[in-house]
Parts: sequence; C-alpha cells; structure tokens
Amino acid sequence: FKIGKIYFKKKNYHKAANFFSKAIEYNNKNYLHFHYRGLSYLKARKYKKAIADFNKSIALNRNYFHSWHMGAVAFMAINKIELSKKYYYNAEKFGHINLPGFSVFRKTWKFLDSTPTVSRKLKGN
Repeated sequence: FKIGKIYFKKKNYHKAANFFSKAIEYNNKNYLHFHYRGLSYLKARKYKKAIADFNKSIALNRNYFHSWHMGAVAFMAINKIELSKKYYYNAEKFGHINLPGFSVFRKTWKFLDSTPTVSRKLKGN
C-alpha cells in the first residue's frame, strides 16, 4: 500500500494501481485500498474502473466522504450528471459541506437543468 502511494505521488498511476491491487489481494476489507486504486484509475482516466473501486470503498465504509466525492468527479467525467449529483450530495452528508469544486458543480447542474435541450437529454426525453 505504501509503495502504491509513492508511485501515485510520482504520477505513475499504472504502477500505483498495480501496488494497490496487491494490497487488495492481501486485505480486501480495507476501504482505503480500493479508494486509492480508484484515485489511480481516475487520474489515468479509467473512469469506469475508478467508479467500481469508489463503490467498493463506499460499501466497506459508507461514511468515507472522499470516495463519494471522487465518485462524483468520475461520474461527471463520463457525463453521468444525475449520478454525479447523488454522489456529491452524499459526500456533503457524510463529510464537509464546502467540498472543493462543489459550488462549481452546483452552478453547472443549475445551468444544465435550465437549458431545455440539455435538460431533456439528461432526463432521457
């Protein structure tokens, strides 16, 4: 796990994810192992893998708001606005009200909801 964090800090996200995977093999009940591997995937733009790991982290520790927050970022990256909102609201619920970027996302959501064409696409119409 510690070696994965070293590679993450060096921005070698592929190697970091590999070491976090080894940590998960050793202990798959530690939510931080999944969270950090999710961060590695997020930085490597492997958004679906990141979301899967943030969800595993949340399943192991529902109150860990960082996984909710990063899950929201990953969902926003793949244009899943409603899921992004849900995750941000849970991040607020379990953590800090003033999360970095939260006000920007709220303004974006408000704009998207008020734009008829975009709003219809988001709602599936």
